[in-house]
Amino acid sequence: DLQQFADAYALEAVYDSLFPGLRFKMTDPKLMVLVFRSGRVVITGAKGWAEIVKGWDKIQVLAKPFSL
Repeated sequence: DLQQFADAYALEAVYDSLFPGLRFKMTDPKLMVLVFRSGRVVITGAKGWAEIVKGWDKIQVLAKPFSL
């Protein structure tokens, strides 16, 4: 549930009706992660593959309790 995820991480996550997905701003690594209801995830702002992998691993752990 994206709304519960946004409520739990209110400082980093934004979910509103203007954009169809949740926007999660990571600080380490410095990335923007977009999570959509369909289950798709978009990671932006990475400077290399290592940052993408680190961000993916981190978002999976954070989102797991809110998935079905």
